[in-house]
Amino acid sequence: MIIAAHIPIGVEPAGSSIGWWNNSYISENEMIAKLHEYPNLLMWIAGHRHRNTVKAFISPDVNHPEFGFWQVETSSLREFPQQFRTFEIVRNSDNTVSILTTNVDPAVKNGSLAAISRSVAVAAQQIFINPLSPMPNGSYNAELVKQLSPQMQAKIQNYGAITETSAKPTATASPIPVPTKKVPGVEFALAIAILSGAYLSIRKRR
Repeated sequence: MIIAAHIPIGVEPAGSSIGWWNNSYISENEMIAKLHEYPNLLMWIAGHRHRNTVKAFISPDVNHPEFGFWQVETSSLREFPQQFRTFEIVRNSDNTVSILTTNVDPAVKNGSLAAISRSVAVAAQQIFINPLSPMPNGSYNAELVKQLSPQMQAKIQNYGAITETSAKPTATASPIPVPTKKVPGVEFALAIAILSGAYLSIRKRR
């Protein structure tokens, strides 16, 4: 299950003008607690703050990491760095799924309307100095690993091809940058987020 919403959760302090509305029927904490009841929830996708970032909502039950989920925020196409985001979900051989989330730079021809839009976005960034995180280019690309519940393992065991994995979870909670990748019309920096003891780890693929 994937939830797409305009506003992200769990990232702004109480009372923030760009956070959870105080007059909502339920509180933000109540919403997050409810979401933790669904082991098939992979991620919450949001915008609103115009940032490229990822947040892990770790399961409140250490014995059942499948109740954790991810949040992925994406900036606006009108603002620098003017990127859209792709998602690819693959099944791993260790009863997890990987969410490959990538910010993509569209190919732009010189003199086109898209090129004019990009120059305006760069000028606006220089004037208003919107926060770019992570630095230096504001892109956040990652492999996000989610533990599957026994029920979900049984349901999807006969679907799709399995991606082999060989790495153990690594004890750190910091994004690890890797060299810049280039594909036709696209250039992006890749980072792999890892978190020990929950449902996220580095994957080596073969």
